[in-house]
Amino acid sequence: KITIGTSVLLLTIGLIVTLILFLIPSNKNEPVKQESYTKISMGGTHSSLLTEDGRMFIWGSNSYGQLGNGKSSGVENKPIEITDQFDNVNLTNGQISMGDIHSSLLTEDGRLFMWGSNDFGSAGDGGGDNYINEPKEITNNFVDENGNKISLIGSKFERGGLHSSLLTQ
Repeated sequence: KITIGTSVLLLTIGLIVTLILFLIPSNKNEPVKQESYTKISMGGTHSSLLTEDGRMFIWGSNSYGQLGNGKSSGVENKPIEITDQFDNVNLTNGQISMGDIHSSLLTEDGRLFMWGSNDFGSAGDGGGDNYINEPKEITNNFVDENGNKISLIGSKFERGGLHSSLLTQ
């Protein structure tokens, strides 16, 4: 019988091993660039981190496009960088949150991106796609009852299993 404590311990050990593998260069002749992570998030089937240089890495299952690499199948056993999926977006000081099978990023300047499973509208894009396999900005979907855009700067957000929530200032 696996308890919650055992599950947390196994996830922590898996995360530490993954981070160690992440720091080992793929080519032994390449120097290792020291770069710290600033945010880390673990979803139901995948994990991600943001570095101090504003780079985003993600790994794990990709059955619903939750890795945001333009694919919707397979598994990435080592972290892959998906920073290029965010064209000209500053990821430094962003917030990341992984759901069971969807992912999200809120930038410091209030831009919200979602990707992965959208079966229950968890991507918040208003569309009918079952999944979104690369980050999609949904910032403009936040409007008040009069149709005015709501600023997301300084907001806090969390993910659930198949849903997400956002608290504005």
